[in-house]
Parts: sequence; structure tokens; C-alpha cells
Amino acid sequence: MTDARRCPRCQGEYPEGARFCPSCAQALTSDALEYPMSALELAVSRVRGLLIPALVFTVAVLGIAVMVLASKLERVTRQAYGAAKTASTLAPLSSSDAPAISPAFPDDVATYLRFLQQIEQNRVALVRRKAALYAPPSPNASGEPPPPDPAAAWLTLVRDFHTQPIPEACNPLAAEYNGLLNTTNSGSDTTALDGVAARADDELKKLAQRYGAAPPFKIGEK
Repeated sequence: MTDARRCPRCQGEYPEGARFCPSCAQALTSDALEYPMSALELAVSRVRGLLIPALVFTVAVLGIAVMVLASKLERVTRQAYGAAKTASTLAPLSSSDAPAISPAFPDDVATYLRFLQQIEQNRVALVRRKAALYAPPSPNASGEPPPPDPAAAWLTLVRDFHTQPIPEACNPLAAEYNGLLNTTNSGSDTTALDGVAARADDELKKLAQRYGAAPPFKIGEK
């Protein structure tokens, strides 16, 4: 005779009047008590009872690990941006480099073009610095320190580009130039970089044609 207070499936105790076993969820109806689960079913049920807590524990551990990694990544990013803030800002244009902006351009467009030439001048300088950083050392450069890593200056350049207001007429040019910055930063090959630079330069030419003026500078010069 089966003990009415002990589950026939897992032998766990259950309170009087319970319809299901609190340990293994075995139905405690009269039919279920008369025909308890087989040994195999009982084993599977017990394994399942162990797996569920283990799965919950694993998910909790993974969640904590993700939060820790995210916190570290945020801290590293803040440190990088902090270094970028202390890095040199856009190099000013010399009188020889300053573009001769045609009076045909509206004032806001002319201001943006002067700013964009500063960005382009600094982008080219950073590309050259990065190339020098990874170039094989020359025999005459023994003992000389390597050029500084341009990573912090690059963050400053990208930040400055995105903080400048964009006139509506310059939106297509700004979009293509943003693609050029992303392509430069990703380390794409020269062919891909030249193609993106050419598209940005085409937008600059279209903008100049819109106002009947010559492009004040070229995008993609090396």
C-alpha cells in the first residue's frame, strides 16, 4: 500500500490534499498513485530537476560576466576619450593651406567647408602617422623613438567632426565624408579607401557646382 504522504515517483513527502508533488510535480490523483512513473521516467525527471537550477545558475553567472565586461569596456572607452580630450585638437590651417572660399557660397556653407578642410588635413596627417608607426624601421633610425600612436588623436578628430553643425546643403557631402572617416579608421586597404575618398570628393564638386564655384580643396590627397 502506497504511503499517501510520500510521492510514488520521487519518494518525497507532500502535504495532505496536494494535487502535485512539490519535489517532482508528479500528479497525486488516485490514478497517478496507482500507476506511478517507471524508473526511467523517474530518473529523467530527477535529472530535469537538477538541470533547471543549473541552467538558472549558469544564466545568472553569464549575466554577471556580461555586466562586468560591459563595465570594463565603458571604463576603457571613457579613458580613451579622456585621453582624446587632452590630445591636440585640429591643427589650424596655415595661410597657404586655407581654402579660397568663393563668395558664391552661403556663409554657413563656406564655414563648413573651411572646417571640413581642417578635418581632411588632420585625417591625412593621421594616416601618414599610422603608416610610419607600422613601417619597418629604417637603418638610419636606430635609437629613435617610434612615432606616437594616433589613436587618441583619431578619437578627437572623429568627435570634432560630429560636433560641427551641418548646413542642409552639405548633408550629402557630410554623409560621404563620415563614410571616409569610418573606412580610414577600420584600416581598409588603399583601394577601398581611395574609392570612398573619391565619392566624398565628388560630393564636394557637386556642392561647388550648385553655387557655380570651384571646389576649394580636394578630398583624398596623399
